[in-house]
Amino acid sequence: MIKYPYNLKRGDTIGLTATSSAVNLQKIDKAIEHIEQLGYNIIETRSVRNPNIKCVSADAKVRANEFIALWKNDDVKMIIQARGGEFLMETIPYIDEQFKKENLQDICKWVRGYSDITGLLFYLTTHYNIATIECDNLSNYAMEPLHKSLLKPFEAVSNKEIFIQENYDMWQSEENENDTSYQFNLNQKSKCKELSGLNDVHFTGRLIGGCLDVLSIYRGTRWDNVSNWINQFKNEGIIWHLENCGYNAADVYRLLWEMREQEWFKYVKGFLIGRTYSAQNVEDFTYFDALQKGIGILNVPVIYDLDIGHQLPQWTLINGSFATVDFTNGKCILKQEYI
Repeated sequence: MIKYPYNLKRGDTIGLTATSSAVNLQKIDKAIEHIEQLGYNIIETRSVRNPNIKCVSADAKVRANEFIALWKNDDVKMIIQARGGEFLMETIPYIDEQFKKENLQDICKWVRGYSDITGLLFYLTTHYNIATIECDNLSNYAMEPLHKSLLKPFEAVSNKEIFIQENYDMWQSEENENDTSYQFNLNQKSKCKELSGLNDVHFTGRLIGGCLDVLSIYRGTRWDNVSNWINQFKNEGIIWHLENCGYNAADVYRLLWEMREQEWFKYVKGFLIGRTYSAQNVEDFTYFDALQKGIGILNVPVIYDLDIGHQLPQWTLINGSFATVDFTNGKCILKQEYI
């Protein structure tokens, strides 16, 4: 049974933390101002504004303790991550130790982010059935005015009604990371596709996934609870949402092959695949080849080039929710239910 946190409302407190990298200092104050203008109070942990050293905001135990402090703070109803990064996985042993020691799985609040933050979200959902949100980290909230996709995470958790999204008309192929007052550079027409060429697809299942680069480090470790998690929902089936940040096409195929062979895709009903951030060809082997050889052989729908991941704007994806996917001629509608 999935546990859905408290309905967020205006006046609630949101905690900011840096479980991976610290925030872009050029953007943080403007981002906080915009979230406050939406009606929320903000508190932040110390490491959020630290300079990054060796790719992280602080020592792993410090980062874990700051997250745990927000998790245990009754006033905090949502935790937003400052930024993605590289080494969030270092914090999981410390977070897990505290969860088990203090029965912290009895607490339930919204945690959100993407990229390296997948490591924390995936842990919370697959180990404790706590719904989590793959969506924008803090820095994008410096945008003025806010793109409508940035409002969706707040809309999604403000009630327990069905949450519906469809893919956006345009997306950006290049990001201006250091501009403090910016809009997405929406320079590409959006058109998602089905891997086998189908024009009309419908499927349902329990939603889980994240950034492939991060999911790759879980396989076969003591943190890999995927088999137990998906087995709970074998009658409903599983929908995997996946996106690639740093892997080339051969890397993506190897990873999908390994996930498939370890039976992560057992009970899969379909895949939602984000636009790839890199995935350079290896000789004549392409990203499309990686998807075909990695998951195309499973004979389930694979919708790709969706608004998921690093090439923004992106959907709000609620790990653990019951999802319905309707795809017709390059448009995809995703319904997520809190059941």
